[in-house]
Amino acid sequence: MKTLNSNIIARKNELAGSSSWLLLVVFTITGIKTINYDAEVTAFTVGADLTGEDSFATGKIIAVQDSGSTGTLTLWNVKGTFINNETITDSEGGEADANGSQSDNDLVYRWARNRADVSFESNTYTKKNIDLGVVTVGLEPSSETVALGVGNDDETFDRYVDSCEGLEGSDVNLKIVNSAHLTVGEVEEEDYKVLLASRPPGGGRIAFSLGQNENSKEEFPRRKYQRSPCGSRFKDSNFCQYASSDTSCEILISDCIAKSNEEHFGAFPAIPGGYF
Repeated sequence: MKTLNSNIIARKNELAGSSSWLLLVVFTITGIKTINYDAEVTAFTVGADLTGEDSFATGKIIAVQDSGSTGTLTLWNVKGTFINNETITDSEGGEADANGSQSDNDLVYRWARNRADVSFESNTYTKKNIDLGVVTVGLEPSSETVALGVGNDDETFDRYVDSCEGLEGSDVNLKIVNSAHLTVGEVEEEDYKVLLASRPPGGGRIAFSLGQNENSKEEFPRRKYQRSPCGSRFKDSNFCQYASSDTSCEILISDCIAKSNEEHFGAFPAIPGGYF
């Protein structure tokens, strides 16, 4: 992959003053989950921490779509897996039953540093106030960082920045294309991760620090040791090892016992407090 710092970032001033070159940004917010609920007892609260009564899964509520007794929660920083029909409660007293399994819901934003929207490779890039800084290279080959400034003209995106720890770990793809050759032109691009985000007090332009070294974000231990639910794939020959006629599993120790397969249960029921 061609690198932006070798032959693109050096032309930052040229890019800023030229109508021939366009900066395109694909910003993917990762780690967002959604879960439906029913049988609501008490309404949920944005910003509260959600917990599953049986799964011991946890997550931060960043949006609520409430239709009375049913609705959908949007979650961030989920640990564990919420399961169908378990009671879910939040730290502000909200309560309902999970209706189905949690789903991944990564959000993709496409922006163009331009005065008008740009169509490129069958996608529309929305015009955006963007500034790209100079690449800084550290001692390690993977320690390259670059500053990306983004205007705060999108209330929804701003809410995710504020609610999701500055969107650390999100994926950012940067492309440089020529406006006169969008259909056949050569593309310069690079992939980064969000390492840090900040903005002035009271709002203002969002400053992201992008990098390619995620070592500081790796979790330890790499495997999560939790009380429930089972972390193995049903009928996996290496871990679950269930080989009888049942076609589904509730991923709970009680179901594993009913199937006479408790010795292969993929969690640790004796752990106090849920998980570590």
